[in-house]
Amino acid sequence: MPLYPSGDPNVCGFTRVRELAARSGMPRNEPVFVHANGDYVTGGDVNAAVKKCAIDIGLAATHMSTHSLRRGGSQAMAEANLGDEFRKLFCAWVSDTHEIYKNPNPARCSRVAARMWNARDNTGGLRV
Repeated sequence: MPLYPSGDPNVCGFTRVRELAARSGMPRNEPVFVHANGDYVTGGDVNAAVKKCAIDIGLAATHMSTHSLRRGGSQAMAEANLGDEFRKLFCAWVSDTHEIYKNPNPARCSRVAARMWNARDNTGGLRV
């Protein structure tokens, strides 16, 4: 699925990259994602970079890939209260799959766990 620039530098990666390239003095309309030898950057290259970043910060890279960025991006959008419809559109979901990428933030999880820990047992010890 091809992606097109929206023009909004706050959410559009294309616009932001173009802005950064212009600041660096890079000639306009030159490819941005190329290796020094002129070969285009591939999905495999990006996956390798994600794995290297994980290793650099002490995480196991086994299950890291560009898909990991999708979950993180979706969570960041949820925490920014951008809304489910925007997240579906931005991440190109045609179903409610995005729901599996929404996690409560750690502070919220901590509060829930504390409430569960301190909850009164109203069952009289009865196990179901």
